[in-house]
Amino acid sequence: MQHYTYAHISNNEVFYIGKGQKSRAYLSSCRSVEWKQIAKNGHTVEILCRWETHEEALDHEKFLISCAKDLKWPLVNKTSGGQGMLGFKAFLGKKHTQATKDKIIQIKTGMKYRKSIKSHLANEEVHNPNWIGLWITPDGIFNTCREVAKHYKIDPRTVRARCRGYKEQLVNSIKMYPPRDGWSFEPK
Repeated sequence: MQHYTYAHISNNEVFYIGKGQKSRAYLSSCRSVEWKQIAKNGHTVEILCRWETHEEALDHEKFLISCAKDLKWPLVNKTSGGQGMLGFKAFLGKKHTQATKDKIIQIKTGMKYRKSIKSHLANEEVHNPNWIGLWITPDGIFNTCREVAKHYKIDPRTVRARCRGYKEQLVNSIKMYPPRDGWSFEPK
């Protein structure tokens, strides 16, 4: 896959320099507010150079941005280039301080905690309609999933997968796995 550096031009001025592959230069998603302000009146894309490796393209992007800033071009680039992509979004702005990272972690774990508590409480209910019935195993018949889990010393999710089967989401399809031999669930 070939990498390239590109420039976005509006009113005969280069306002953005980037690195990409495939159709990245022509996309307007994942762009800054400043970029969108300038590009709303139209812009052209110019592929500046093609590269064999990702690193070469990043180095060239960094060099071009440095030259453009020396020439006082009005670039809207948020970084000095050469960082590439972090995750699925371009890294915009300055790096987070440790205090900010701690706050983000605290917020994210709080959300996960609230969701897990909600689902945990739903599964704790004795009268949860999804799990009311007979749990048939090689060692006998049980009234609740939790009884089976205690008997076999396994997680209730494992019991549900063994008795009811489970599905796995693949790229283009869903694969269904049947219950294990000798295991089943009969709802009431």
